[in-house]
Amino acid sequence: VRLRSNRIRVARTVNLAEQFSKYEEIFFPHTLDFRGRVYSVPLFLTPQGADISKGLLEFAEGKPIGDGTGPGWLAIQGANVFGYDKASLTERIEWVEEHHDQIIACAEDPFENRWWADADKPWGFLAFCFEWAGYTENGADNLTRIPIAMDGSCSGLQHFSAALRV
Repeated sequence: VRLRSNRIRVARTVNLAEQFSKYEEIFFPHTLDFRGRVYSVPLFLTPQGADISKGLLEFAEGKPIGDGTGPGWLAIQGANVFGYDKASLTERIEWVEEHHDQIIACAEDPFENRWWADADKPWGFLAFCFEWAGYTENGADNLTRIPIAMDGSCSGLQHFSAALRV
């Protein structure tokens, strides 16, 4: 039953992604709860959804990754979605550099090179593989569209909500 439920969820998510792929950009309605937390309203294709949903979404407008901290944050994102997220930030970047050839191989032929499927979040990691390959090929001028997850556990809005009891 659970496998069937997961298949239906994935099929609905992919179907929605295909329907929306003809648009240059899409927007997501959000709602706020009493603590000030923000939630996306859609159920399947959403930036707060399951791994498949997050792996299919990218920003409509890309930004050059640059030669400053951008490549490092991209590498950290890759290590995080693979499951190497308990190490220091420097160790995560080094992990990506050590696995560079495997990452590029996955981006070039994900059907033949299925190492990405071993990741904690395989669809997010595959999206990272494509992005890393683009950065490797184009350097600092590569337009990146991948969302980089950041921890919001110290959100000021949550602290204000607690203090004001709203």
